Amino acid sequence: MSRTLPERAHLEFLTKESKDFLKAVKAGDAVARERLRTWGPADASSAPKLADCQHALAREYGFASWPKLKAHVEAMAATDPMEALAAALKTREPRAVAEVLGRFPSLKSRLNEPVAGGSFGATALIVAVGQANRELVELLLANGADINQRS
Repeated sequence: MSRTLPERAHLEFLTKESKDFLKAVKAGDAVARERLRTWGPADASSAPKLADCQHALAREYGFASWPKLKAHVEAMAATDPMEALAAALKTREPRAVAEVLGRFPSLKSRLNEPVAGGSFGATALIVAVGQANRELVELLLANGADINQRS
């Protein structure tokens, strides 16, 4: 990771940053082209697209992909605990879920409620099991998720 994500990062800002990055690459900016070569997909240098620059930007910030960066930013921006949990679960990263649980201590008592946007009233634990994410399952169980709770 070569950059630190701003504490109050906004998806709108990051999208604009990636568009400016693409413009710089297409304009022949040597620094931008080197960033894309270093952080972007292997085939991005021949005909760069916005998705290539988004991928490179996400990797610069320490995320594996743009969707993971986007989900992280959405989770950190959410003010509703259940929305924040749903966004963190989308990242499939136990670290992101742990951050949300730390930000919203009251969420521990709501872990057995349906997750916002979850299919068929799925709880956070059911989502984690569906992802086959053992580390996330263990984190949720340690924080009070009920293994016997049904959707």
